[in-house]
Amino acid sequence: VDTASYEWDLDDDGTFELTQSWAEVSWSTEGTFNVNLRINGVDGRTDTSSLSIEVDDVTIPTPIINGGNNIVRGFGESFTVTSSSLDNFNIDREEWYADGLLIQNNTGSGNTFTYSFSSVGNHSVELRVYDSANLNASLSIVVVIQDRTSPVLDAITGPKDVMAGEENTWRLNATD
Repeated sequence: VDTASYEWDLDDDGTFELTQSWAEVSWSTEGTFNVNLRINGVDGRTDTSSLSIEVDDVTIPTPIINGGNNIVRGFGESFTVTSSSLDNFNIDREEWYADGLLIQNNTGSGNTFTYSFSSVGNHSVELRVYDSANLNASLSIVVVIQDRTSPVLDAITGPKDVMAGEENTWRLNATD
């Protein structure tokens, strides 16, 4: 075999793009791909061999939440986070959950999620990411809701003039 007469058709289009004894190829999507090798003998005879390669996505996506890991807000105060999830092929969709409930569903990555909680305590926000092969991964952050409002005080009521040694009572009402 004339070692200079290897011919590779790497995209199965009938055109041989590469002429060397080896070839390297990669694909950016899943699917079945054919690679063809034609070898020309020194006596003019040729033979072709084909290989069908199945490309599967087996890498789970990486969810990324931008905007903080531990967010602190008051009752009803909104917060906004964004995604920048990664995958070796493609991010199909992202789902945003608040305390386990699906709130928002988006295609692709780079999505914005704005939300507010109305009860005190620690709340979870989860980003669940799916790639084109429906592989998924999730990432959660904590949103702490605190009572950040000041109490409202009424005027103090009671006597304004008192005698030394006399027992008196003053009253103050407060709401929160």
